[in-house]
Amino acid sequence: MSVGQLSAISADLGSINAGSLNINGRFIVAADGSTTIRSGTSGQRMELDNQQMRVYDGNGVMRVRLGIW
Repeated sequence: MSVGQLSAISADLGSINAGSLNINGRFIVAADGSTTIRSGTSGQRMELDNQQMRVYDGNGVMRVRLGIW
């Protein structure tokens, strides 16, 4: 089954199996499991992967880095 576009106020989807997930460019899970979370359209964001957590300001400059590098 293929759905071009799906809208809902609420849904119980259970497990979601996919290669990657991108919700409006704000919550992104890549196929390798790395995650990017944005609250706005600027460079401000938080990125997570198996090695680090990084936080960037509105200009895209890394301000916090925790983990192994």
